[in-house]
Amino acid sequence: MAVTVYKEFCLNMETNNTLDLTFSPSRTSNNAFAFINGIEIVSMPTNLYYSAAKSPGVKDVGKKVTYHIKNNSALEMVYRINIGGSTLLPVRDTGMYRIWDGKDDLYMDVLSRRLSVIQSNTSTQPKFVKIPRYTAPDEIYQTGRSTGTNETIHMSYNLTWAFPVDPKFSYLVRLHFCEFDPDITLLRDRVFQIYIANQTAEEGADIIEWSGGNGIPIYRDYVVFMSDPGGQEKVLFVSLQANAKYGQTSTYGILNGSKSSKYLTLRILKFPKFQTSPLL
Repeated sequence: MAVTVYKEFCLNMETNNTLDLTFSPSRTSNNAFAFINGIEIVSMPTNLYYSAAKSPGVKDVGKKVTYHIKNNSALEMVYRINIGGSTLLPVRDTGMYRIWDGKDDLYMDVLSRRLSVIQSNTSTQPKFVKIPRYTAPDEIYQTGRSTGTNETIHMSYNLTWAFPVDPKFSYLVRLHFCEFDPDITLLRDRVFQIYIANQTAEEGADIIEWSGGNGIPIYRDYVVFMSDPGGQEKVLFVSLQANAKYGQTSTYGILNGSKSSKYLTLRILKFPKFQTSPLL
C-alpha cells in the first residue's frame, strides 16, 4: 500500500518576486533521485503566522523575551491537530485547503488517553470578534478534550500530548481555545496551567479573560527552542494542568476541564532561531 507524504511550507513573497522551487537528489547516495507527484501554491492572509509590524511578538517559553516572526522567514508545518474532533479535509477548511488531523489520541500519553473525555457542543456558533474567521473552521471550536468532571481524577494527572520533532529548531506552537460551557462566563470561572516542552508557558490561563466571553474563539502563540543533546529526535510535550489556587470553581479548569470543553488545536511550525526582544 502506497504511503502519501506531503510537506507544507509558509513563506512571504514580495511584490514582483518569482517563486523558484528546486528539487535535488540527496548526496548521501549515488542511487538517489528527486521525485514529486504534485505542487499546490495557495495564497494566505499576511499576518496569519507572521508578526504584524506593531505586534508585541510571540512569547518565548521559559524566557522573558518575545520572538518576531519576520517576513524573511520560512516556516514548515509539522502538526495541525483538531483536538477531540474528526479529521477535517481541505474542502472543509476556510479557503486555504488545510488538513486538520483528528487523531490527537495518537500523540497522548497512556494516562491522558485513558482518563480524558471528548466533549462537544455543535450548537455553539463561534463568534469571531477577537480573531479572523479564516483562522480555523468552526468545527475546531465546537469540540475539545477534557480531563473529566471528577475532581479527584482531573487533579491527579496532566493532560499531555507528545510530538516528535527535529532538534536544533525553534517551534511555533499555536493553541486554539473557545469556552462553550454555558456555566463558564466570568473571569476566574476556569483557570489552568499550560506547559510546553516541560516549561511553564502559562501559570493562570483564563480563556474568558483572553477572549472576552463565552463562545468566542481565541488562540495563543508560543515559541520554544528544541536543543540538540546527541543530535537525536526530540519530543515536544504540550501539557495542561488544573490550577487550584484560584478557588473551588477553578479546579475544573484544565484545558477542557470539568463538564465543559475548550477547543485546543495545535499548530506547530519549525523555523530557525530568531533575534529576541525584551518583554514589556
